[in-house]
Amino acid sequence: MRRYRLLMKLCAFPMLPISRPLILLGFLTLSFCCVAGSEQANTNDSVQAIESVRFSKRVEHVLAEHRAEVALVARVGRPRHSLPAPLRFTHVAIAVYSQIETGDGQRLPGYVFYNLYQDRTDKLTSYLAKDSAVNFFAQVVELEAGILIPVAELQQELKGFVTSAEYTALHRPEYSILANPFTLKYQNCTEFVLDTLTAVIYDTTNKHQIKANLQTHFPATELKVSRAKLVLARIFNNAVILDDHRATPRIASFQSIASYLTKHGALEQRLVVTAAGSG
Repeated sequence: MRRYRLLMKLCAFPMLPISRPLILLGFLTLSFCCVAGSEQANTNDSVQAIESVRFSKRVEHVLAEHRAEVALVARVGRPRHSLPAPLRFTHVAIAVYSQIETGDGQRLPGYVFYNLYQDRTDKLTSYLAKDSAVNFFAQVVELEAGILIPVAELQQELKGFVTSAEYTALHRPEYSILANPFTLKYQNCTEFVLDTLTAVIYDTTNKHQIKANLQTHFPATELKVSRAKLVLARIFNNAVILDDHRATPRIASFQSIASYLTKHGALEQRLVVTAAGSG
């Protein structure tokens, strides 16, 4: 166990007759969950490219101003109005201050974003990738980022861990938008970040032990969406999977990870960055 840790002593519904408006409602409700939210960007059809580039630089400047060597950064990949309560962001990554090699071979200081991304071709699988800040924010629909800066010791542990084989071994390619963070059946971007944090906090890469620790200490986010709407959403997106949930889905989110770090005394600062500033 790490010295900085303050450990606490601490049915599926029957299918209803489906009308066209109801299908549309289910689709819109879950539209936040996929493709743009957790896919790696290749083009920016959401906001003007120059705006997203400027915003990515603003986020990097905020991280640098707070002397963050490692931070968790969240982005908004779907329209805010389509996110079910209480979600605010759609994708979370680990940003690490590093030397970045440019296309012409130069090595410049900057942040590398370690991600799990949904595969563009096979939506039921995922892969690990590294992005620059510019690429990470290239597909956002709102210029807003959530930032969690861990305590210094956890930053140092994470910085070493994300370049290790143990980090890669935590990846499970079976992808679900609504992955249950307490099981090993599926994984999405936010759960992968949570698993990474837990591996470092509890000094274990045993996946079953990681899930046991999460069962005890992680305050998962309960989605305020009816089961019927979720079932309808699956008609339009097969990555909306429910078979790892007993009832109302509970998932990992930016907010719940913030609470988890706070619970362990491992969160130094929480910030939201917009085009206008940060706070």
